[in-house]
Amino acid sequence: MKSSALKNTGSALSQNQLEKILDNIAACIPKNFDQVKNFTVHDGYLGLSLFYCYYARYTDQDEFLAEAARCLNLGLELIDPSFYTREYQNDSYDYRLASLGAFFRQVNSNGFLHMEQSGFLDNLDEILVSLVRVKIKQNDYSRFSGALATGHYFYHADHNNPWRTRILEEIVSGLVNSSLKDKNGDLYWTSPRNREKIYFGPHGSAMNITFLALALKENIGGEACRATLTGAVRFVIKHLANQKDGLIPIFMGAPAGPTQFSQCYGDLGIAYALLLAAGVLNDQAIRLKADMVLTCCLNRQHEEGHTPDAGITYGAAGVSQLFGKIAAISNREKECKAAEEYWILQIPKYAIYDPEFAGFRSSLTQAPPVLNISYGWGIAGIGISLMRYLKPELPNLDGFSIYL
Repeated sequence: MKSSALKNTGSALSQNQLEKILDNIAACIPKNFDQVKNFTVHDGYLGLSLFYCYYARYTDQDEFLAEAARCLNLGLELIDPSFYTREYQNDSYDYRLASLGAFFRQVNSNGFLHMEQSGFLDNLDEILVSLVRVKIKQNDYSRFSGALATGHYFYHADHNNPWRTRILEEIVSGLVNSSLKDKNGDLYWTSPRNREKIYFGPHGSAMNITFLALALKENIGGEACRATLTGAVRFVIKHLANQKDGLIPIFMGAPAGPTQFSQCYGDLGIAYALLLAAGVLNDQAIRLKADMVLTCCLNRQHEEGHTPDAGITYGAAGVSQLFGKIAAISNREKECKAAEEYWILQIPKYAIYDPEFAGFRSSLTQAPPVLNISYGWGIAGIGISLMRYLKPELPNLDGFSIYL
């Protein structure tokens, strides 16, 4: 198997161990095709297709592209909304369709598969536009159930896309108009899908701050966007606590104490959002708070037990991925790149279960078996993460990450 030399901080033993895990993952995925029930990237056939696209490039064996095409075709048979059933609390049809658009963009732009959209897919952008407008009316801006599922897709779209700027403007306007003020005038949002709780992560503040900051960087939203971003940042900063293993709760009113440390939940998304905001607003006070949060994140370790699995959504692979994004915007690039590598090298420690899923298991309680092979929660995503570490020239996964 061909791979680039492991980085200097890794050992030959680590490289062999990671390659063995990857081989085990590749052997397990086809044995579990019958578990898959939908088309999406994060827990459906497109995630497996994406795995085979990367595996073909990683191994220099085009035979795996046939498997990628087979998974894609199986997924396309399930696109019709009549097949959709919500599989978890924040699942949505818009999130699934947006991942389909992101998939086509990824495989075409990187030369994995050359495919033309036809039939239902000809109108994909228009369908997503209609869906995102419904979510804006519902004041739902979650990355998964809400407007930012589609917002993420249009943000990464080609700048010549006729819908891109218009939809980003509409989402910014929605965020401005739906923001709520506390007694000090600082701004927050509630999550309709989650009993109107005030979330600090991808269902709330951090995700919305990230979106507003990147929109403002493109001069979208003007002073209203700037003011809303500033108020949202103030709200987050004043809720930072001086405690170990979790500076901010998952949602307002959650018990004090250690929090999950993952891409989806916890301090790392807060660090990323505050760093983006500090850069766009050119605010040194925000930058200092962001750096404090980042320092705490850089000190986090696997042994604490707050990163519950190896996957992208809640696990080590996702933490590694987000540290990579933070490295690109932080003045502490070397430390963040070291953390990116550290968390990848923790992945073998999670392979302690039965061999059906290469020793891995999703940390979600009562999770259906399909999550164990999926991109978002299971071994397809773990496998791609390992491939990108072992062969860094493989394409990034920005179009599929939780944060923009």
